[in-house]
Amino acid sequence: MRFLFIMDPPERMNIKKDTTHLLMQGAQRRGHEVYYVAPHWVGLDNGKLDFRAQRVEPLDDPARPVRVLGEARFSGDQVDAVFLRTDPPFDDKYLLCTWLLDFMPDEKVVINRPSSVRDCNEKIWAARFPDLCPETRITAQIDDVQEMLDRHRRVILKPTDQFAGRGIFLFSQDDSNMSAAFDLLTDHGSTQVIAQQFVPQASEGDRRVLLLEGKPLGVVLRKAAEGEHRNNLAAGGSANPAELSDADRAIAARLEPELVRRGLDFVGIDILGDRLIEVNVTSPTCLRELSHFVGRPLEEEVIALAERRLARA
Repeated sequence: MRFLFIMDPPERMNIKKDTTHLLMQGAQRRGHEVYYVAPHWVGLDNGKLDFRAQRVEPLDDPARPVRVLGEARFSGDQVDAVFLRTDPPFDDKYLLCTWLLDFMPDEKVVINRPSSVRDCNEKIWAARFPDLCPETRITAQIDDVQEMLDRHRRVILKPTDQFAGRGIFLFSQDDSNMSAAFDLLTDHGSTQVIAQQFVPQASEGDRRVLLLEGKPLGVVLRKAAEGEHRNNLAAGGSANPAELSDADRAIAARLEPELVRRGLDFVGIDILGDRLIEVNVTSPTCLRELSHFVGRPLEEEVIALAERRLARA
């Protein structure tokens, strides 16, 4: 079968951590043809998807993540599965790619469903489950944040469209920098920012739970570096083994029906203590770390899901 991976340039991959590289390896191990597709190589030809692609072989070489085996061009009906794995932020280019992928034939597989990736902002969508989250406000009004600070004493501010811990600030009640940071994040009150009650358990690390069809594959505990409040691996945090907690399982069970309905097959949720923080649908990571901790190739379970869908179709 032909498996296409729409992603950022392969030479940027850090194969020690990269989930997309691991998925490519899993697809190749299971006998599929693996192709790299840059987002701007996706087009339409008279209403049919048109992919320019490079057939690649993923390598265990940090200096050379893939070997290019040749060039190819396919229509949507000549492809079996597409993995949309472009890194956030979700911008105009990402949006355009999801629009084009809506033209994929129904009997083919796209992980995750493009329309649902569009609809489910990673930081905002979790607010559909307010009882699972810390108190959260999305606002362009600094008075709203000040009111939260007066009640909770510490508040997290973060942009709605960034990733990997970028633009996340922790403020205390008497912090003189809050106004300046608020102006920066909201472009002087012209766009919304997320204000979230600080969760004290953040000092213990956050829990990245990977879900396949809404069911947990496992959890990775991410701990912040010394002197840092962000647990993200890209911000210097470390990945640590952990066991799924009752709260992890309960949150996953609440999300499962909606994730399945929306075709959000491979998702990473972030949990602090027993509070849901984010639902990552664009390009969830930590699969390599989790596979190492649990001692089995979880990437093959993701590829097997695509195979089952294709067999049913």
